[in-house]
Amino acid sequence: MRLYSILMATTAALLATCSTAATTKAGFCAKPRVRITEVDVGAAVENSEDEVGLKVVAIASLPSGGSRIAFQSGDNVIVRELDANDKLVSSSAAVKVPFNDFGDLHADKDGFVLLGTRDAQGGGTANCGNPSNLCGTAPNPPTPCYDMYMVRYDGSKESWATKLTSSSSSLPPYSTGKTGADVYMIWWYAHHGRLAYNGKDWAAYFGAAISTSEGGCINIHQGDRMKVVDASGKIATNSDSFDWGCSHSGYERITYDNRTSSFASICKTDNNNRIMPPNNWDATIYPVDLAASNLGDIVQDGDASSKKYWATVSNGEGDNAAVHLIHFGLGGAATEDIKLGGTDANERAPHLASIGSGGMLAMWEGSSSGGDLVEGGDRTIYAQVLDSTSGKSISDKVTVDSSVVGNRYQALKSFPDGSVAYLSKGKTDTSVQVFTVVEGTGHTGVGSIVDCNNARIAAELGVDMVLVANGGLGSAFDDLALNYSMCKVHGVKIRGVILNKVRRDRVAMLREYFPKAMKLWGEDVPLIGIVPNLPALSDPSMLDFEGLFKTQMLTSRSRRFQQYSKTTLVTAGLRRFLSKLTSSEFDNTLFVTHVSRNDIILGFLSHAQTFELTNGIPYGGGLILTGSPSEDQPQDYLMNIIKHAQAPMLYVPMTTFAAMEKITHFTAKFNPTDENRVHTLSLSVAVRGVTFDLDDTLWCGKTVIHKATSAFHAFLTQETPQLAEKFPPAVFDTLLSDFQRSLPDHAHDYTFLRKYTLRYCVEEVGAQNLQLGDAIKLETYLEEAFQAFLVPRSQPDLFDGVEQLFQGLEMELKAFHTGTDSAPLLGVITNGNCEMDGLPKYFQDHMSFMVSAELVGTPKPSRVIFDAAVAKFPASYSRQHLVHVGDHYECDVEGAKRAGLRTIWVNAMWSKPDALTQADLTKEDAEQYAAADAIVKEVSAVLSVVKRWNMLAKTSLKE
Repeated sequence: MRLYSILMATTAALLATCSTAATTKAGFCAKPRVRITEVDVGAAVENSEDEVGLKVVAIASLPSGGSRIAFQSGDNVIVRELDANDKLVSSSAAVKVPFNDFGDLHADKDGFVLLGTRDAQGGGTANCGNPSNLCGTAPNPPTPCYDMYMVRYDGSKESWATKLTSSSSSLPPYSTGKTGADVYMIWWYAHHGRLAYNGKDWAAYFGAAISTSEGGCINIHQGDRMKVVDASGKIATNSDSFDWGCSHSGYERITYDNRTSSFASICKTDNNNRIMPPNNWDATIYPVDLAASNLGDIVQDGDASSKKYWATVSNGEGDNAAVHLIHFGLGGAATEDIKLGGTDANERAPHLASIGSGGMLAMWEGSSSGGDLVEGGDRTIYAQVLDSTSGKSISDKVTVDSSVVGNRYQALKSFPDGSVAYLSKGKTDTSVQVFTVVEGTGHTGVGSIVDCNNARIAAELGVDMVLVANGGLGSAFDDLALNYSMCKVHGVKIRGVILNKVRRDRVAMLREYFPKAMKLWGEDVPLIGIVPNLPALSDPSMLDFEGLFKTQMLTSRSRRFQQYSKTTLVTAGLRRFLSKLTSSEFDNTLFVTHVSRNDIILGFLSHAQTFELTNGIPYGGGLILTGSPSEDQPQDYLMNIIKHAQAPMLYVPMTTFAAMEKITHFTAKFNPTDENRVHTLSLSVAVRGVTFDLDDTLWCGKTVIHKATSAFHAFLTQETPQLAEKFPPAVFDTLLSDFQRSLPDHAHDYTFLRKYTLRYCVEEVGAQNLQLGDAIKLETYLEEAFQAFLVPRSQPDLFDGVEQLFQGLEMELKAFHTGTDSAPLLGVITNGNCEMDGLPKYFQDHMSFMVSAELVGTPKPSRVIFDAAVAKFPASYSRQHLVHVGDHYECDVEGAKRAGLRTIWVNAMWSKPDALTQADLTKEDAEQYAAADAIVKEVSAVLSVVKRWNMLAKTSLKE
């Protein structure tokens, strides 16, 4: 009874999270829920919106809940920690960072990163160097010079401070002379910028100045700059970074786009008066009036395939402006321009951030006074939730309490629980206000308002939780962070995480980066699995429609799992219907028609029978008949025909309109008894291709090399006995090894090395003495000698069971084969130099390709050679579909694992039972041989491994 009450309370909370007077739309309240918390920080808080004397306050979310805030106080930026209720965490002391001013803050569980300025190191006047280098009259009084820094604090200690501009003691901000080198520095303006984070690196996009020699003196220009810094504090090489971007940059906005795995930036510039991407001067996103335009932050749009963004910008003519929501890509003009607000004559200072699932929070200010908004002036803040796909309004526009102080240079920040926060100067000189807009409904915390949510239910039942989230890196992690926070509050253990509906091209990236992101939680939470977004899983089958309409198929139920990618109502004549049946556009289509349409029914059955007789495969279409249960029934003679047909057909005793309405609004769910869907999903994780190493994996390398070198030296003895006597096998092999070390560019090319060594031996003995003085004779000799080696090198005795292994693997892999018959199943990756033509015919018949170090230009364990092999398989295969088998742990196993492939280690010295999965290893072995997904003593056992993995894939999916 207690559990029933809890579940009922959770359901009721769906509406309780919004005010009683407000309805919900797309998971949000019609009137956004707002929370304002005053926080006394115990120190003076400086805040100014003036661009020259800019002093901002900033907030950044913590992954487990709560936040860190930063504000200027004298010569330091002070950073404090707040809990989830926006209260100061007393156990976390204030951290003072020596900065003249700062632009942005990023936080994590261990500390934070700040972007801000420190004094330049140029010496001279105001740390600038020599003012006489400047064109015209030097500033009087002198203007100080600064450098921009990114600093990292772990706890209360500075871990690193990285200078992002280029001035130094040897290259002062005013350069070394009137014709000195260019210098990037921070001058009296543009002390603003933004940080973005991609899970491992931080990007800083900020206003800057450049000192450059023009006309025999140093001129200073305003612009911006973007640099990326890695976790060690080093400036990273990144294609998105740049030294100099927009001219006279007014605002710098940046975000990390997990769809493209890149940083996206835009600015406001006086170069043709526009919003533009700083690293593409050919693109104009949006033309603006410089006096009227302020720029908000960038938000990815809700369409994962569009690679477009939203931003807010004010624009108008001079004193009066309006706020616009623009939709744009980085390559050209905005494609949508939506005007927001409109209540006041002059609306500016726009902000934008993602909120909840599929939403954006826009915030801006309005005034009856014209021009730039001034501190303490007539200004009102508005907020509204918008749809991140269409840009349309979701919520009403609300007015924010007048105690919240706006600042056009500050940022809204998105939080893991789906909310958005803005930090404002508080009501006193030592306080700040946290302004939070809470997501309406639909998030994982639904029910919290009545103290009932998923985490509490798990706690009441005494069970652990597995967290599931949809989508990519940032959005999925945000969703999971809220779950994690609630589980932590209720003492619920998290057993693991599953990512669902992930784009196929993102699977490998998420598999690498998501576990790293989860380490921010400070616990060892495993990533159980990633389910790719497979549209076929949502295609309905006849089994689904049997359940939907509570009826059974008229034809054989053997095809009840057949799925349909589209549904079409048939109302036209027979001729038009038959043209659809023969069009590829209507493959796998479910047709719906009234039961009285005998012509359509017979036409469908006739086409299906002809298709199957001609092609030898089942017809992919299906037919649903509709009719009033009291009047319309299939005619008896038709039923006699239908019951002997194979093409799926179903009779629904309701009107056509009612049936179509139910079909249209129906969403197919994954059913573990649905063999088609289980098979479709298992294809995403099952083994579909295998590559093999050769020496000591498929045959004894020592034996075949000995046979080949013996034949090589026998040729030398017969053709050039004087050379063979001076360079016996041991001496020749030592020479070859010496050349391999001294010629690193050719160390992987055994063909080159053998010929090079032999040429050296010929020169030592004397080509004339060997009757090889003629160049053609010499080249012929070298090639014949090499062939004497290569032929036996390519005729090894394969280990017992290899032929049966290849046959068994092909049968197993073909069961998961969805491409054309020509798609490869088996291949070779080798550092050696044997020829495929010399190998047994069955080997050549089964192996589709051979990738060698000689051909690729680099040996294993380099990722390059594995990438070359992966490229031989269909592009639809992920690397987890592919397995590499080899005997060398470093070259084969570790190399393949770093390239993203699964691995089987053939270790003839393995004294323990074969481990078909990592779970079969002891904890110590699993840690020592972490790159091996399986370990076997003989290569013939590889078939058992692959069968085991594929069986586990199908079984786990059904479960």
